Amino acid sequence: MRDRQAFVEEDTNDYMDAYRILCGTTNNASERMWKDYAQEREDVVLRIEPNLAKSSKLDLFRPVLYDASRPSLYDATMDFLQGSLFEDPAARSSAILETIIYTKTLPYKFEKEYRLVIPAGDEGDCETLPYHQ
Repeated sequence: MRDRQAFVEEDTNDYMDAYRILCGTTNNASERMWKDYAQEREDVVLRIEPNLAKSSKLDLFRPVLYDASRPSLYDATMDFLQGSLFEDPAARSSAILETIIYTKTLPYKFEKEYRLVIPAGDEGDCETLPYHQ
């Protein structure tokens, strides 16, 4: 079982490495945001709005959900066994990815975070994301 768990963790990490995440917030005036994330308060705020006429990937930003605890990969041991032995690994990893990426714990609720998740390679080397003014 430990070997199976290690395999599932490695498979999930490999799956997650294939994605890039852009984080944003609607809380640009938060003193705590500037303190925690800005480099000595010398960063800037960029307003990002998708260009609906050009079907921008920026349309895919989704809000982060805040919960009392971090999500577990499986709710119960039997779910783990069934998923790791009988489910499609890509579908299982995709479901886990959804939960992990879009959930944070309650202490971060002040961030009012949104995330854009893009598979690496969808935008070339994913170092830059095309932006339509």
